[in-house]
Amino acid sequence: MPQGDLLFFSRDALGEIRVFDDGEKRMLSFGAEDEQSVCLKADPAYLVFEYTQAMLLGLLFDEPRKILCLGLGSGSLIRALQKHLKGIKITAVELRQIVIDSAQNFFYLPQSKRLQIHCAAAEDFLEEDTNRYDLIFSDLYLAQGVAEVQQERAYLEACNARLKQGGVLVLNFWGDAQLRESLREHSQAIFQSVSWCSTREGNGVVFAAQSGLDFQSPHLRASAREWSRKLGYPLHNYLQRLESIK
Repeated sequence: MPQGDLLFFSRDALGEIRVFDDGEKRMLSFGAEDEQSVCLKADPAYLVFEYTQAMLLGLLFDEPRKILCLGLGSGSLIRALQKHLKGIKITAVELRQIVIDSAQNFFYLPQSKRLQIHCAAAEDFLEEDTNRYDLIFSDLYLAQGVAEVQQERAYLEACNARLKQGGVLVLNFWGDAQLRESLREHSQAIFQSVSWCSTREGNGVVFAAQSGLDFQSPHLRASAREWSRKLGYPLHNYLQRLESIK
């Protein structure tokens, strides 16, 4: 259980949700031993978890204008994107309304005409959506861990269908070897280029695209150093951890 004062507790059909405050940070929890998201009160746009920092490697390619975030949590990734990418349009999809309410009420999620939030299952939204995006972030999380739908072929195909030409899917994954192998098999069948970045937290971040992703090019290495200075995260270190799996 996260430490701190309990600010909020609620329950819906999918389980419990708690918000804690220890004075310096706020934490979102979906279960007794769970710390789904952490927000520094002094700098709400700072990404605390290493895997969320690594997900920003997706910014090394053409600067995105339209981004789709599947899974909201406390809104950590959106706060960071809004701070560092001016003028972007973000569409966020979250399954649980109480998670959306918590992000807006307790985690400083900015109100903006350039941010649209939909309460829906990610797979249902993808089936009905007709827009295409430069960058798709997928981070679907339940009390028991990362949602297994993320490693299903139909879900990955739906994400691929919503990418613009040259677009990139960035997917956070945490699970056992069998689920990881399933994700690897399906992503290799759908995308031309697939890479994996491991983190010390145990998460793996997948980068998939129809065009070749040359993470070792001098241009990308220079871009990683520039973004590292701008963001305050060691993107160049995460770049070195990338393993091409296709």
